[in-house]
Amino acid sequence: MEAFSGGSSASSTRLSVEQLSAREFQVFELIGLGLSTSKIARRLSLSVKTVNAHRVQIKKKLHIKTAPELISFAARWLTSRGGEDRAGQP
Repeated sequence: MEAFSGGSSASSTRLSVEQLSAREFQVFELIGLGLSTSKIARRLSLSVKTVNAHRVQIKKKLHIKTAPELISFAARWLTSRGGEDRAGQP
């Protein structure tokens, strides 16, 4: 989680996030904005079950164990990219 302090950790974090599918990345961004699973589902016209499946895959790909870790990581990642305004936009 020290990935935002720079150096090779930041590079490996970028590569990890890049391995997310387009839809997983949309879900990841919306998680970072603090949206609940049901709000993400509505925003992306998905079922809650599908959003939960994406969350599981995101955690696996990013080697994150808990939902709070995922939320924190996604929020910090978005902030570091200055992307708070564009999440979920095609």
